[in-house]
Amino acid sequence: MNSSSRRRPRGFTRVAIAALAAIVAACDNGAPSVDTRPPAQRTVETVPAAAVNDGTYSWSTLPVGGGGFVTGIVVAPGSPPTYYARTDVGGAYRWSTADSRWVQMLKASNMPDVEAGGALSVDSIAVAPSRSQRVYVALGNDGNPSGTDELSATGRILVSDDGGATWATSTTRWFISGNQRFRIGSERLAVDPDDPDHVLFGSSRQGLWQSFDGGGTWQQVPDGQVPRGLFEDPTVDQVGVGTVAFADGAMFAGVNGAGIYMSDDLGANWRSIRPLEAGQYAAGAVAAADGMWVGLHRSDGGEAGLAAYDVDTGQWTDLDLPFSSYFVAFAVDPADPARVAVADEAVRDQHFWTSTNGGRGWRRHDVAIRSPEVPWLAQTDLDSFMSTGRLLFDPADGTLWFAEGMSVWRTNDLDAATTIWEAVAQGIEETVATAIVAPPGAAPLGAVADRQGFRFDDATRYPIAPLIDDQFAGGTSIDFSGGDPNVVAWVGAEYHIYYSPDRKPRGAISSDGGATWQEFGGMIPEMFGGEIAVSATDPATLVWLPTHLVDPWEFLRLPVGLYVSHDSGLTWVHQDPIGGTDAFHRFMWWFNRRALAADRVNGNFYLMSDDSRFFVSTDGADTWTEAANAPICHEGNACHVLGQVQAQPGTAERLWAGTGIEGLHRTDDAGNTPWQRIDGIDEVRAFGFGAPMVAGGPPAVYLYGKATGDTQRALYRSDDDGVTWTMISAYPADTYAEITAVSGDPDEPGRVYVAFSGQGFASGVPAEESD
Repeated sequence: MNSSSRRRPRGFTRVAIAALAAIVAACDNGAPSVDTRPPAQRTVETVPAAAVNDGTYSWSTLPVGGGGFVTGIVVAPGSPPTYYARTDVGGAYRWSTADSRWVQMLKASNMPDVEAGGALSVDSIAVAPSRSQRVYVALGNDGNPSGTDELSATGRILVSDDGGATWATSTTRWFISGNQRFRIGSERLAVDPDDPDHVLFGSSRQGLWQSFDGGGTWQQVPDGQVPRGLFEDPTVDQVGVGTVAFADGAMFAGVNGAGIYMSDDLGANWRSIRPLEAGQYAAGAVAAADGMWVGLHRSDGGEAGLAAYDVDTGQWTDLDLPFSSYFVAFAVDPADPARVAVADEAVRDQHFWTSTNGGRGWRRHDVAIRSPEVPWLAQTDLDSFMSTGRLLFDPADGTLWFAEGMSVWRTNDLDAATTIWEAVAQGIEETVATAIVAPPGAAPLGAVADRQGFRFDDATRYPIAPLIDDQFAGGTSIDFSGGDPNVVAWVGAEYHIYYSPDRKPRGAISSDGGATWQEFGGMIPEMFGGEIAVSATDPATLVWLPTHLVDPWEFLRLPVGLYVSHDSGLTWVHQDPIGGTDAFHRFMWWFNRRALAADRVNGNFYLMSDDSRFFVSTDGADTWTEAANAPICHEGNACHVLGQVQAQPGTAERLWAGTGIEGLHRTDDAGNTPWQRIDGIDEVRAFGFGAPMVAGGPPAVYLYGKATGDTQRALYRSDDDGVTWTMISAYPADTYAEITAVSGDPDEPGRVYVAFSGQGFASGVPAEESD
């Protein structure tokens, strides 16, 4: 498959986060081969991060390593240099040389005003060259306005003087969205090399700003001096002031479609030093030699450029790039400006170049990857398209670092025909987790966006390989048979090439608890992501409920129905929309949604629509009957995004349903009689079942939402069939990331697994058990 057909569109995850963020706000306001490796060979030992004890529960990471998109990396000179990295949905990290791992800097325990809602989408990061522990981050997940909507401006800039251990923030707020199209290849923050309190910030919609007191207060540079650089359409992602830099005693700002501006009097006055045409924007400005280097990108698909500005002479030099692309990533060695590295939108064979003469000549390289610490990264097709975030030379030893779509990488191998990149991913947990299940007697399994998912055989080990194979595919659902938990099914989607004829439907089945997998047969492109369910009485019977990608209303234009297999996924029978509705799983990015469930005892299947209808099949999903009663599930209570239906283990036809801001409901007879609302639950975003806390008692119920009158979301547990609820953690694992899925452990009372949107997975046990 050629690289262009594989290309993942930038901002693909942005659709997911933006769609979920919109509904969150609304709620607050009312053919792979069989994998024959044994489980012991699928993980590798690593040093786990320290457990987090919040008083009630002790939390540890289910380690993945990497994931998501590491969108930027910066360094402060020193011995050794200090590195910081940012991500689009998973926070920001500091590299600990002593521990050889990245340390998350944005946590619930150190985030100012975390109760008001914290963002983990970091749009820019900067470190003071003269003070390596002074770090600034611009973070926010504001959504673009639609039509004449007022501009949302909840983003903020945090500052730390201790390498991200603690943070302060000013009261100034901007539109900031760290997971939009123009989040890579550049930094919007820059710090004066002579004054750690003097900071520039180029916003995407509100112009150029600067602070002279370490981010305590901010002043905007007048639009008359430096324009805002906005596209005409306010509903699209904006570049605005896309890059800023300090270089050779001057300050620089690149403005989309307007020009590159310079000030040599501490920002009192600015002048244009190079015009930019419509569709052209500056990115990645850095100090180098006697001036500044900057990438000249194209938002209109035109040809990018690379230019160097000499501050003393006021002259520009345009370099001849060895490729044609709309995007250029580059790095200039500060110790030897003749050493330059460049790439286009993705590092891959013959798409990575180096120069030893300042860009007058170029050498083309093939690429290879190795990842001894986080082995799964090297067991993927990643080296065929390494999405480009930022390239950066180590100022001390010339090592080239690379912030990339799945990890941070580094190499000293720039003289060889094949450059070998080594992953530096340990400590990074940025997968967008979409599902977590814990089959009785087996290891828990998690699904993730982009890289399928993982089997967690040992919480002290990184996985050897992704769940199914080496391909790029987002995992959307996992289920196991209630009667034979060794039978597990997984479905996913190749959304990165949705419109390509090369796109394949993705689904697989395992008969050994997820240790090995066999691809489904008989699939067609319409079998896209969504949900899978496995019969409790006949594990060969599967129900696949696909979803939609284009928008949340595609289900009305192009209903997909569902698919049923009675031979373990070898062949499938299509069924038209059940009951004439396709309002089950509208939108792939709504990962919390669970519209399909298999009974854990008697072989029934269930469907919960978001127009308050409920359907039951008692014959292996061959036919469906609408139940007399249904949970209250509709757009008004956010059930179309957050609604979940799950079958209780051990009891036939006993179902629970979370309906967004209308709480938790239960039926003892599959909807033959009215569903009963569980007292004390005000909002449900995810829930699951675990082993009884008392022998012979009911399954423990774990729930993420609002309960017992609390105004903030938290994780709760009920040990008495939903009669009473106890908060077990306000911020599991000290993260304030949204939770997409919850599952108790069916064998160990009190243990619970949590899936986060942007920070992977965690496992928690009662604090007294961890002592």
